[in-house]
Amino acid sequence: MASSARALRLIELEDETSPLWRALSDPTRRRILDLLRERPRITGEIAAHFEISRIAVMRHLEVLGEANLVTSRKRGRERWHYLNAVPLRRMSERWADPLASNLAYGLLRLRERVETVQSNRPAVDLALDVPIAAAPGAVFAALTEDPGGWWGHPFLTQQAVGLSLQAGLGGMFVERWEDGGSVIATVTGWFDKHRSLAVSLVSAGMGVAPMTISPFARWLLTHYDGDWRTAQLIIAILAWVLLVPTAFLVRRAPAPPVGAPGAAMAGGDNGMTVGRALRSPQFIVLGATFFACCAMHSGPIFHTISYAIACGLAPAVAVTIYSMEGLAGLGGRLIFGLAGDKFGAKPTLVTGLFIQALAAGAYFYTRQLGEFYAVAIIFGMSYAGVMPLYAVIAREYFPMRIMGTVFGAASMVSSLGMALGPAIGGWIFDHFGSYGWLYIGSFAVGLGATAIALLFPPFPSRVQKAAQPA
Repeated sequence: MASSARALRLIELEDETSPLWRALSDPTRRRILDLLRERPRITGEIAAHFEISRIAVMRHLEVLGEANLVTSRKRGRERWHYLNAVPLRRMSERWADPLASNLAYGLLRLRERVETVQSNRPAVDLALDVPIAAAPGAVFAALTEDPGGWWGHPFLTQQAVGLSLQAGLGGMFVERWEDGGSVIATVTGWFDKHRSLAVSLVSAGMGVAPMTISPFARWLLTHYDGDWRTAQLIIAILAWVLLVPTAFLVRRAPAPPVGAPGAAMAGGDNGMTVGRALRSPQFIVLGATFFACCAMHSGPIFHTISYAIACGLAPAVAVTIYSMEGLAGLGGRLIFGLAGDKFGAKPTLVTGLFIQALAAGAYFYTRQLGEFYAVAIIFGMSYAGVMPLYAVIAREYFPMRIMGTVFGAASMVSSLGMALGPAIGGWIFDHFGSYGWLYIGSFAVGLGATAIALLFPPFPSRVQKAAQPA
């Protein structure tokens, strides 16, 4: 039985690696791979290293692409080519098992260090392709439901049973507990007053992290001559040193005193089960609004940089638009958190969704950098500001003991919308040659999300009336 499986694996490897031998048989193509190992390059830059014509170089790149050894990405008017190391790894697997491969790599690294041979380290600009025989939804779920299973689990508390990633730009890593609780759900149980502001401040870390770690990583790469392994190790150690002690400071939400007035009514408890909660009108409206909100803003978030480049802005300038959105998002969380406490989470959410829809539609008319910045500030404030409000609204409807499960289910629904927006945006650009319909569609979906949010039922009463004497 084992020999049959081995024979089948060899046949599969033979089919996969046969195109590689043909691609690697030509010295020109091998030289192209040497150039791409140093760093990604555009077509003209590669052609400049050879005496043959540009057309011939393009044909060699086509052969390498058919063998999946080169991955190409279009950036504005330029086409960048990357070395794809996945097929080379598959080729080595035919003769070297994982243990032997790791040992061989270690020995080569030892020789390099002893002989002080300076190798050309690749830049932290990678494009790797690997075919996966599964539906896109299954792959997306596998990447977000248990990221620790692929990249290694970080430290988890004793009561934790897993880790999940909210599928959105700046999505939170949520530690799941065996009793159904999770970090963001626990915060909603700490506060009755100023709950919107509290949740907004906790989630503000998502905006702070990209603004601090990204420059720090860039400085590390410069300081250590592009050694990304050392940079990643330092960041990992720093995260470990900060997160582990901080995790011990996280407290469970206080349980309401037994017999306290309104204890049964707070959060709409009355013995509500998870199944009943997930079938309730409150959850249906919450999930639908969350889905439409993410579907509306994910397309503009992921495609606006490409849109700005298409409008003539330099790539280095275009990426600052995203930074502007992130910076505005910090203020948006604070403003919408305060507004949620003062005017109520539901009216604030409806207002924020409407502003977000207008900002998404306004991108249709932007062409200049100043216009992009102005829209990015409004768009970033609104989409970042409304996101924490969903947890606040969920806490008003559902009891604390099932908040982790209920809000996790709502986040899963929102991740589908987060995945839909970029895919639709790419399809629109491929079929129409512009992003115009993306922003028009996002505006329409935003209006739909606003309309759905108006359907939220009234919050359950927090105070149960005392029994009147007969």
